[in-house]
Amino acid sequence: MILLHIAYIVCMIALLFGNSSPSAYKILDADEVSELIDTSGKDLQIVDVRTPEEFKSEHIRSAVNVNVRDPNFAEQISMFKEDMPILAYCRSGARSESAASILASKGFKQVYSMKGGLSTWKNAGYPVE
Repeated sequence: MILLHIAYIVCMIALLFGNSSPSAYKILDADEVSELIDTSGKDLQIVDVRTPEEFKSEHIRSAVNVNVRDPNFAEQISMFKEDMPILAYCRSGARSESAASILASKGFKQVYSMKGGLSTWKNAGYPVE
């Protein structure tokens, strides 16, 4: 019985600290995103994970809309290339972190999420369409 408890504790510690990869995706502020866009050019895949209605009202140039709350999100992201950098953003940053986590778990290598989302992007003076 003691061995069972020890095994359970070891498993819980491994789950909490062992294989969780905090570097699975990187959180960037608006200035870092702007620099990433400038340096990556057409290689950067930009995904707006908000609703289609939000996307239609305004979005970052070259962004593709894939709603992270859509039940088919995991399948829809298969249109993107796993070996190319990908940036997820939303309105305030919460949904993009969820999307970035999913992207990283699906094998995407260079995943970025914008801290503060489109709100921060606009407040920093960067353009939207």
